[in-house]
Amino acid sequence: MINLSAARVVRVCTHQVGNRLRDEDLLLADHPSALEPEAADVFLQYLLSAFNPVETYQFGHPTSIALNEVYAVTGQLFAAGADDEAAFVSISQDIARLLYEQAMHPKIRAGKLNVVWFEDVLIEDEAFAAVGIFKSESEAPFLQMRDEGAITHIHAERGFEIKGMDKGCIIVQTEAEDGYRCLVVDKRGTETRYWVDDFLKVRPLSTSYNQTATAMTATRNFLARTLPQEFEVEKSEQINLLNKSAEFFGKKETFKQAEFEEEVLQDDRLIESFRNFQESLVADPHATPFGDGFEISSAAYKKQSKIFKSVLKLDRNFHVYIHGDKDLIERGVDAGGRKFYKLYYDQES
Repeated sequence: MINLSAARVVRVCTHQVGNRLRDEDLLLADHPSALEPEAADVFLQYLLSAFNPVETYQFGHPTSIALNEVYAVTGQLFAAGADDEAAFVSISQDIARLLYEQAMHPKIRAGKLNVVWFEDVLIEDEAFAAVGIFKSESEAPFLQMRDEGAITHIHAERGFEIKGMDKGCIIVQTEAEDGYRCLVVDKRGTETRYWVDDFLKVRPLSTSYNQTATAMTATRNFLARTLPQEFEVEKSEQINLLNKSAEFFGKKETFKQAEFEEEVLQDDRLIESFRNFQESLVADPHATPFGDGFEISSAAYKKQSKIFKSVLKLDRNFHVYIHGDKDLIERGVDAGGRKFYKLYYDQES
């Protein structure tokens, strides 16, 4: 796991990257940014707070890792070192140009691009240098109040909230031949994945965390989307399978395909459909193959279990939360054609 607790900023260069599709400008800095001492801790918190240190990535490319442009220029930066100011500025400009070339989606916002050199990024207590690439897109208004003598002057300004930047990547100077080890943030990734897919071209590492997260997401997507398309299945049965899946990942220490199929899916047709669904995931270059026999990560389970919704929504009148035995809920239609559910229970609270 990558540990950022001791990380410190050595050098920063800031550029303005617009949306090329809208003919917005690319403004490149000729000198490193001046980080005021009183702002250093706040700036570090802003850069690092949004990262999940167990979600690890590496650079990739369909044919050769050397053809990944961000990987290549990052290698040039590591080769030059932190002390070569001219090289740092020049290579950070190259990174900004690469990002600008990918800014061809109408929803991409203009923003500040900070390229940062870090020291003391830890992996298993060993310290490494790292390069950070951060894009800040979401400016917010704020008030600043300054006391000047007996009068307080109130100024309205715009800036970036400390809760974290919009997009980020930290590349640790280790395992270069495999694509380095990286951490990635993309808060607006649901709108466009240009940051991850087109610019960085990173993919998740096959860690227990990523394998667990991928397996749980795939299972949820299969049961929530593919299952009702291929089979006639009642909503209560679909929710029951979601609950059994979440319970399986919560109580097991390792994932074994045969156990999952026997304990959760059970039906041969369902098992075959799930296997076909798994095969379709192999074509996704950004997916982590979860395969068989991996250790289940409790951290990934805790995060992913939130997506296993167990709510049966009936028009706008009722939300029924189903947590267990599907035999205690019965579906039917009355003589007038109205649908109903009958619930059996022992105690009311």
